Amino acid sequence: FPADEDLVRQYVEKGDEKALRILIDRHQERVFGYLLGMVRDRETANDLFQETFLKVISALSNDRGSYTVQGKFLGWVLRIARNAALWGGLPITTSGATINRFCSSGLQAIANAAQTIVMEGSQAAIGGGLDSISLVQPKLGKGVVVERKLIKQYPGLWMPMIDTADLVAKIH
Repeated sequence: FPADEDLVRQYVEKGDEKALRILIDRHQERVFGYLLGMVRDRETANDLFQETFLKVISALSNDRGSYTVQGKFLGWVLRIARNAALWGGLPITTSGATINRFCSSGLQAIANAAQTIVMEGSQAAIGGGLDSISLVQPKLGKGVVVERKLIKQYPGLWMPMIDTADLVAKIH
């Protein structure tokens, strides 16, 4: 199977629609499940799913520089999905939690999701992680999509790890 990065490159550089279809097919269940978990309504999740992939296609097609090939395509898409949910009027408290800002936080998120199923009887839970250390690197972080409206309302959504550390140090 070709890697996500290769498929993105084929779509961006060559306009290969088949590569885009493979990417969407590969990740549609995870993205839809993520959205359904947030909104708990299939029709709304379908609308947000469509909006998410319209934004993904637009970002890739317009070469906005919002995706950089770092092996994190799904994380990038899930961030767009969460932003779409916020744009749609869901409260900032809608799921999309940071477990911690340490290495292996993705594994911790999966363990937390499993715990909600085993200990709390949840029917389903989603856990995963995404490294955001690249946000503190000026050259690497420049490709991060910042939604102007949302950053005014929720600036912490794009807070790099180093700024978070400084904030925590001030508070504690």
